[in-house]
Amino acid sequence: MIFDAENLFSNKQDLNTVSVKTASTDAIKVGAGNTVHENWFTVIVNQAITAGSATTVTVALETDDTAAFSSPKTLYSVALNTPVAVGTPIQVRIPQGVEGYLRAAYTPGAALTGGKVTAGLFVDTDLK
Repeated sequence: MIFDAENLFSNKQDLNTVSVKTASTDAIKVGAGNTVHENWFTVIVNQAITAGSATTVTVALETDDTAAFSSPKTLYSVALNTPVAVGTPIQVRIPQGVEGYLRAAYTPGAALTGGKVTAGLFVDTDLK
């Protein structure tokens, strides 16, 4: 897998103390339509995602027609039970419906006590 800084939403983004929906540190302008549907939305857990009590963390791929994400639309989401182990892969083809901009979002069910993630668009799914 080749990491391209231009296609990363999060680069080892720290989720420690996150207790509400948190957007990725970056959004990517890809254009409207299906220009990126051959790419993979991939999230890599760099440091275990933990919480003080059993909870979930929802990882989502969102789109909007503006960089401000004033009315984001969720294209894909998955809820993971904590703790989420290092190396846990989340990979899905980019669904149809992209409005121009993409970002990742992380929503915990309760306050997180640790975790770091890298997320972005990739052309392959080889995590070696």
